[in-house]
Amino acid sequence: MELQEDRELYRGVFSLRLLRLRHRLFSGRWSEVLRRELFQRPDAGMVLLHDPERAKVALVEQFRPGALGRDGASPWLLELVAGMVAAAETPLQAARREVREETGLEVAGLRPLGRCHTSPGGCREQMHLFYARTRLQGKGGIHGQAAEHKDIQVHFLALDECLEALAQERWQTSAPTLFALHWLARQPGALAK
Repeated sequence: MELQEDRELYRGVFSLRLLRLRHRLFSGRWSEVLRRELFQRPDAGMVLLHDPERAKVALVEQFRPGALGRDGASPWLLELVAGMVAAAETPLQAARREVREETGLEVAGLRPLGRCHTSPGGCREQMHLFYARTRLQGKGGIHGQAAEHKDIQVHFLALDECLEALAQERWQTSAPTLFALHWLARQPGALAK
């Protein structure tokens, strides 16, 4: 790949960059010079919280501006616990911090499920997915950091209920949440007990 220009167009919480580049084609020749806008945001840590004794998962409901105006659907999504990785953090540290901030729970062991690009055609962010076994009894309520203007409600739901609601499009979610719920549904019985 040959980068000819990399210029910042906008900086706020996130940034937008203009790239001019060319790359090798499968034929071995060079492509034409391409102009691409690149949305930059930090990577994120996401956690699937699962209580195998009660056969429940914890999902958080919160307002998501990216879902506004999508076919009249609500911009309130049910998702995994998630948040951006701060400059001095690892994705694992960010995931643990977000669990505390968004649910009030503490988790010891986080099992990595993998990482994925959110939308690599125009966004640099990667999602780092984790699984945590925990007890959900007596937890829940409204959480979130006031300084970040977060208003997050925790829901405890049966896995089958989640999958049915998604199949019938009764609520919206993010792709990593959908992936994690289907991953959990395909695990052997030892994980679910």
